[in-house]
This record gives sequence, structure tokens and C-alpha cells, in this order.
Amino acid sequence: MSGSSRRTVWIRWLTAIVIGPFRAIGELLGLVWLAKDFGDREASEARRFQLRHRRMGLLFGLPAFLTMLAVISVSSWAWASRSSVLNRYSERATDRLSESSAGEPADLRSIQTLGNRIFDQGVRTNPELALEYCKLLAKENRLEQANILIAQLAPNNAPGYRPAHAQRAIAFSNLLTKGASPTYLPTLLWHLQQAGQPESESLWLAWANYYRLEGKLDQCVQALESAAVLNPSHWFSVADLYVLDQKPELAKKAIANGVTAFRLAIAKDPLSVDDRVQLALAQARGGDVEQAYGTLKSGLDLLPGNQSLLNATAQLALAQ
Repeated sequence: MSGSSRRTVWIRWLTAIVIGPFRAIGELLGLVWLAKDFGDREASEARRFQLRHRRMGLLFGLPAFLTMLAVISVSSWAWASRSSVLNRYSERATDRLSESSAGEPADLRSIQTLGNRIFDQGVRTNPELALEYCKLLAKENRLEQANILIAQLAPNNAPGYRPAHAQRAIAFSNLLTKGASPTYLPTLLWHLQQAGQPESESLWLAWANYYRLEGKLDQCVQALESAAVLNPSHWFSVADLYVLDQKPELAKKAIANGVTAFRLAIAKDPLSVDDRVQLALAQARGGDVEQAYGTLKSGLDLLPGNQSLLNATAQLALAQ
């Protein structure tokens, strides 16, 4: 048998295997239709021939049809089993990551083994777990692995997992602050846009840094004001930018906002040394030096001998 003849035979066999299940279904439906009409009138030779022909077609197609059903069943069982196993792996990895976040020593080797199994087919199936795993890798100085993983979660040229885009935006902002090439600015903007509406102080600061580097002072101030709502210490930076923009009245208003925010913080926690020192600094910058001394003195009355409050008092005296 020549090569072309063998190829023809193989093609016919493959065609029969592929078409067989569908042929079996068609023949079965044809038998039902013929049987319905067969009982309604006298059977002719032609009708009996059609029935025999369709029975033979059904018999020839039935093995392929049953094989197809078996393949579908096994594939469904394998998919369900894999999903169940991945869920168990994910639960174990989540528990290990939670233990690490709580301050317990991380079993990095065990977590890495679980991560390799979970993310073998990609990270999009469980992006939240993948991001937590990525943070652990970065914490353990496995920066190359962390960068590869987060690049899959939040690509530079395609939408990905929003929290991962936020993390990459913060990272690029920090790089630019440290003097990285301005060519990273479009990449920073891309991740900021993909991160969605900012909900964290760090993301607002990344927006502020982007606007600062682009020379957009008004938008930079707006972003810093949003960050100051979450952390009042940024009111000082807002005031500095207004001074730079020759808007002293707005700078005073920013300092006043800081004073109000730190007073509210001290009302909630009178023993907060950091908030008390920041309040005294804001009062001093606003021109209320006596109030600043009073704020520090009342703190020393509550916490006698506190070194941070003593240092702040000494610095305030030197500034006069």
C-alpha cells in the first residue's frame, strides 16, 4: 500500500471516529421518526430497508458515541477533582499566609510548594491569594519571583487585578522619587488608572507624585489633600505647596485643617504622643506658639518624662 493510500485510510478512520457520535444520534432520531410512521401505515420494502439501514448506522456509531460520553464524564470528573484539590491547597496557603501576617515565622518552603501547585495554570483564578503570596516573597527578599508574579497579576499593557495595579503604581512612584528615569511616568499613569478610585493613603500619594513630576501643581495639591484626610500629617505638605505657589492664605487654611484633625485625634486618644507632637507643630506653624507649648505641657502632665514630648519642647524653644 502506497503512502498516499495509507494516509487516505487514516483520514477515513479519523473522520469516522469524529463523526460517529453525531451519526449515532442522527440515526437514533431517524429510527424514532420511522417507527412512528411505520405504525401508521403498511410497511413497504423501501421503509423496511430504511429501518435496517438506520439500525446498522446506529450500531456502527454507537461505540464512538459511548466513547465520547465516557471521555466527557472522565474530563468532568477530573476537572471537579482538580478544583477540589486546588481549593484545599488554597485554604492551606491562606492559613500559612495568615500566620505569617500575624508575626509568626513563615514556612516559606511550604508556602512556595503550595503556591507552585495553585498557580501552575496561572494566577488569575485566585488573584487575591497570589497578591498575598507576592507580598510574602517581597518581604523575604525573593524580589525576582515577586516581580514575575505581580507582573502576571498586573501587566504593563493589559488590565489585570486592581489591587495588584495599585501595588505596582506605588512601587513605580517610589522608583521615580528615588531618581529613576522619567520614561517610567507613562507606566506609572497606566497602573494608577487601572487601580481605580484611590482608597489608600499610599495610592493618593502616588497620584500626587505623578502630578508633581508632570508639573501639574493644582492636581498634586488635590491628591495630597485627599491623602491628608487619611493621614493629617500631609496637611504640612499641602501648606508647603501653597507657599510655593504663592498662596499664603490657602497655606494657613491647610495648617488650620491640620490643627483640627490632630485635635480630633487627641480627643479620641489623649495618650497618643505622635498626634500631640504633630498638633504642637501645626499650632506653631500657624503662629500659636503658646498653644503649642500648652499642648506639649498637657502631654507631659499625662506622661511625665516622655522623651518625645521633651524633645519636641526643646526643639520648639530653639525655633523661637
